[in-house]
Amino acid sequence: MKNLKIIKSLIAILLFVATNFVMGQVRFSPKVGLNFSSFKGDNSNSDVEGRMGWHVGADLRVGESSLYFRPGAYFQSFTARLINYDANTEFRDETKINMLKLPMDVGLNLTRAGGFLEVHVFGGLVPNILLGVREKNNFYFDKDKVKTFNLGANAGVDVDVAFLTFNLQYEWGLTKFLKEDNNKNNIFAIGVGFNF
Repeated sequence: MKNLKIIKSLIAILLFVATNFVMGQVRFSPKVGLNFSSFKGDNSNSDVEGRMGWHVGADLRVGESSLYFRPGAYFQSFTARLINYDANTEFRDETKINMLKLPMDVGLNLTRAGGFLEVHVFGGLVPNILLGVREKNNFYFDKDKVKTFNLGANAGVDVDVAFLTFNLQYEWGLTKFLKEDNNKNNIFAIGVGFNF
């Protein structure tokens, strides 16, 4: 029953986007960028902490008014530093955590639409889905340590210059990131892309 509601909601969103796209009210904005993750977790044998990574994906701007819907989809990969303690000896290594981010934002254009320079602010919820963790020998950290789904709230700004767009945003973790720890994953991200 719950899956049926999710499917119906996704179909409604897709119909809304498709209708606006046909009517010429959708802008497509692919982006790449860097992200800086701040989660930390520890147990009796090891510590893990988020580091820098990268992302690639796209946003849509749906609607012609100053206020618009801004859904997106991004592949995000970031480094996690692993520290293992064994008999008073410290071993360090790094691994990669890959996520699918599906931001559901509302945007507001603060300037004249269609101008050479546009400034947009946005905010909303970000569902995050775990895609994988690169496992390392001798470290007690794998995909079973990370929650499959977590939720964040983000806010940011897009600055459009002609066909280019520059992005700055911050995501606050709303739910646990690691299964055995209460820490949340807060992420600062910068990006650059194009507007079509």
